Parts: sequence; C-alpha cells; structure tokens
Amino acid sequence: MKFVLISDVHVDSNTWQPEILAEFRDIGTLVVAGDISNDVHTTCQWLTQLRSSWGRVIWVAGNHDHYNSGFHQTRLRGDKPSPRTVQEIYQHYQEHAQQEGIDFLHRSSVVVDGVEFCGVTGWHDFVAGEPYSQQQQIAAWQRFMTDSHVTPWGSDDSVAML
Repeated sequence: MKFVLISDVHVDSNTWQPEILAEFRDIGTLVVAGDISNDVHTTCQWLTQLRSSWGRVIWVAGNHDHYNSGFHQTRLRGDKPSPRTVQEIYQHYQEHAQQEGIDFLHRSSVVVDGVEFCGVTGWHDFVAGEPYSQQQQIAAWQRFMTDSHVTPWGSDDSVAML
C-alpha cells in the first residue's frame, strides 16, 4: 500500500503550498500526523480543503492542534461556541471529521487496504507511576515543556485528559 505522510505544517505560521502534494494525489491516501495549526477552526478548515482533493485523509491531532488560540474569546461559529477544554476539542474534531469523511484517530484505528493505522495524541493524565507522583510529573511538565504555557486549560482542566 502507498500513502503520503505529512506533519507539522503549522499553516497559521507558515505559508502552506498545496501544490507540493499535487504530484502525489493519485496515491489517494494522505496521513496527517499532527500540528496543523494553533486554532481548532483553522485546523478543521484546512482538513476539509485537503479532503476535497484526496480520496482518503487520515489524521491524528498533535500538540498544537490542542492549543486553540483565542479559546478565551466567545467566538461563535454557527450556533456553537468554540471548544474550550481538551474533551470539547476532541469532540469537535470527531464531529467535524465524521461530517467531512475524514478518519480522525483518537484512541482508535482504521484499516486501509489491509494496513492498520492507529492513533492517539501524547496528552495524558500524568499517572506514569513510581518513582514520580502525579504532582511531580505535572510540575516537571510545567517547568520544561513550552506546551504548559499556551494550552487552553483552566484550573478545572489543568491535567490533560484523553
């Protein structure tokens, strides 16, 4: 089986050139391995554009796809406010993917031509166990990972939950 794999396109901070992929469209399956943008709606729009020209789009969200910049604003898109928590973001992505015919992998898999694609993001609940407590793991994440400074979680969602 042939497929095209891309990741880290960061369309909100880089100039996306879709013609880069044009010569590979006959392959039919595009796998996007995260980090499309820092905004949920931009990510969804970009995926929809890809889906219009690819037979199949398989996608797993990366860390940037959860930042949801602007989450603190009540930005209405249709009749629904922007997702704010990790769970709301997952639900938004799942609903969008189903609507657009995109395979969104979150704790799931899809089989294409006998090949199984599995996906889950790196967000977790910091319960790796001994010798470090959950509080020590969270403290280390906040100290060393830049994600801790830009994620959309408030006090109720300070621990990423899958």
